[in-house]
Amino acid sequence: MPARPVKGKYGEPTDWDGLSTLFVLLGADRKGLTASERGWLLALRKG
Repeated sequence: MPARPVKGKYGEPTDWDGLSTLFVLLGADRKGLTASERGWLLALRKG
């Protein structure tokens, strides 16, 4: 069976970002994040 092409919700994926974009989307409300995770969220939003 041939592989199906990947369809991204926000268009075709072009680069691997290490899932940082997904982390920012999922952590947007900050509920349940540890202090370390909140720090990462702030750093990724600035970058």
